[in-house]
Amino acid sequence: MRTVIVVGAGASQECGLPIGSRLTQDIGGLLNFSYDGWRRQSGDELIALAINKKTNSVPEYYQAAMDMSKAMPLAMSIDNYLDAHAGNVQIETCGKFAIVRAILQAESASKLFMGDGREMDFFQLKDTWYVAFWRLLAQNKRIDDLAVCLDNITFVIFNYDRCVEHFLFNSIQTYYRVSREKAAEILQHLKVFHPYGSVGALPWSDRSGIAYGATPSPDQLIALAERIKTFTEGTDPDSSEIGEIRAQFSDATTVLFLGFHYHPQNLELLQPPDTAAHHGLDVHYYGTGYGLSDADRDSVVDDLAKLTGIEPEAVHIAKLKCAQVFQEFSRTLLI
Repeated sequence: MRTVIVVGAGASQECGLPIGSRLTQDIGGLLNFSYDGWRRQSGDELIALAINKKTNSVPEYYQAAMDMSKAMPLAMSIDNYLDAHAGNVQIETCGKFAIVRAILQAESASKLFMGDGREMDFFQLKDTWYVAFWRLLAQNKRIDDLAVCLDNITFVIFNYDRCVEHFLFNSIQTYYRVSREKAAEILQHLKVFHPYGSVGALPWSDRSGIAYGATPSPDQLIALAERIKTFTEGTDPDSSEIGEIRAQFSDATTVLFLGFHYHPQNLELLQPPDTAAHHGLDVHYYGTGYGLSDADRDSVVDDLAKLTGIEPEAVHIAKLKCAQVFQEFSRTLLI
């Protein structure tokens, strides 16, 4: 019995991370460079330092950044904008710098941030899906049982942030009273994919990683930006994990979409390689549909059924927020 959980921007929003429209606004501000003669008057200093270090063609990159800043109000998301300019090195570079900078800043302002040696404040998170999921996950389980359970759970996270990994790492320590090393060992049983990359590994999983919400150096920003993928890069079978992600869907009996907007390009990325693989399995898809009209909800149900080869009756999209969906399907989502 394998469970796949697909996480979109709406899920991270519950702890304070930006959705697509807010992220484009933040990126527009970071790339809003202006000059008085040769002196820079606005725009993010760290991104400016990274541009200066990475390339000798500084004016071309600054012009690309300024063009992006002007265009951000018109973009559905930063991913859509980068895809529209696929192959433009200046735009892709500036966009990836801005994504890393904006997401790390957003992490530091989120409910999950633990600066100055503080512990995670779970009371701030009690009404979020993170806590609702944890309660379901840890129900009637000792720590060795948890490790076995995680072997059968896969996260496919379309966001660049590390909220899920950061939350679970700290929840395991607090709930089971174990060390950082033990929590990291337990989380090795969990499969996590970021189809479009992330702002870097967390230090407990990779010594070269960057802490949640940290401020990178210019060199770190350059290195972390290389982990961000455009749509073209994320769907390239030769340079992405798309094959393994799709295989997870073939084996899943339960799929849960959280804060996901069901964009066609992202649904296609998740399409199982062989929809017949589901045949003979009691497969059910669940998902949030907060803000969807009835017509759009019905369209999403049809799209998921056609994409995966399951019956529409097995697709359950509730017009609820992420935390609420765990209440709505509390018995059927038992992990």
